[in-house]
Amino acid sequence: MSELVERIAATETCVRNLEERFDRHEEKQNSTLEKIEKRLERIEQKLNGRPTWAVSALVTFLTSLCVGLIVYSVGR
Repeated sequence: MSELVERIAATETCVRNLEERFDRHEEKQNSTLEKIEKRLERIEQKLNGRPTWAVSALVTFLTSLCVGLIVYSVGR
């Protein structure tokens, strides 16, 4: 009977140790994810000030058109 009590006590100790390790690991992962989330928010804020792809394409097209017309006018 005492052997069974010892095994149960040892098992409870192992379970407590595993729970503590899991809790520490979970806290570490949560803090890491929070850091990543903050970095992504900063990146998103920086990107919000930039033009969209449509605006970039329109500016590129208009610039190319102007350069083409200038070259055509000078070459004539």
